[in-house]
Amino acid sequence: MLLNDVLIVAKPISEDNLKIHQTIYLGKLSVKKPEKEDEYPLDFHILSAARSFTLRASSVCERDTWISSLNKSVEEYKRRRATFAQAANRIQVTGNGQSDRK
Repeated sequence: MLLNDVLIVAKPISEDNLKIHQTIYLGKLSVKKPEKEDEYPLDFHILSAARSFTLRASSVCERDTWISSLNKSVEEYKRRRATFAQAANRIQVTGNGQSDRK
């Protein structure tokens, strides 16, 4: 399940319930094709410091869609974080709890 800031790796345990196996923050995630892509054309890797996965899509098109979607989400997350950090740097909080814009 791909959300705004995390990828949740889960397995269905019933029609209405999922068991969460891993939560990976997009800022710490990378996606790549296997080094031997010709031998594993449907596979792709999700890498993070906490856990890495090798997944297999049902087609090359599906694999490429997953890779593109994940990379786009990671870049969008990083862009939002950078924008937030820039805005936070422009506001300096004074000792009395009020903020002064630089």
